[in-house]
Amino acid sequence: MSFQKNLFINGQYVPSSTAAALKIINPHDGSTVVEDMQVASEDDVKTAVKAAKAAFPSWKNTPATARGKTMVKYAELLEANAGNFGTP
Repeated sequence: MSFQKNLFINGQYVPSSTAAALKIINPHDGSTVVEDMQVASEDDVKTAVKAAKAAFPSWKNTPATARGKTMVKYAELLEANAGNFGTP
């Protein structure tokens, strides 16, 4: 299985501002899922929060029907890719 290891901030995948990484272990069988998952630093979190705050007015002003369609699409994508999240 391959997936993105970078941080998702402001609509794009970016590397962490530090070299910190985590080894992710599957609790079901003890196997290694990924050796080097990026870890967000405090600065990375601040950048992500700033981007989210900047995006909020646009989302808030989006009509409820359009927001609903977006959330349904998100749910469909989650369901279609559930196997990639380690769900049996």
